[in-house]
Amino acid sequence: MPMKTCIDCGMVFPAENSSAKRCCLCVAKHRAKEASVKVYPKPVVDALTRDVRLADAAGKSYGVWRKDQMLAEQKAREELEAALARNEKHRKKKERQSE
Repeated sequence: MPMKTCIDCGMVFPAENSSAKRCCLCVAKHRAKEASVKVYPKPVVDALTRDVRLADAAGKSYGVWRKDQMLAEQKAREELEAALARNEKHRKKKERQSE
């Protein structure tokens, strides 16, 4: 076995592998350091996944949940249009009275 010098601590050690550069203690430290650095960020949640999770939290299938959402949006839109029509009628009535 060839004798090598560790590149980290400078200790002379018998190398079982001819390409070894670190002693067994420094190899363990180096591997532990690499393992702690590899932290992967959570992937960004796309809109579909978010909606599926919301449906699951509501205890519904995605299709039923989406249908309910669409109906709620449609109802809100219709109420807004009705309110705008009432306001327009009311505004015209006031204009006629002020003349």
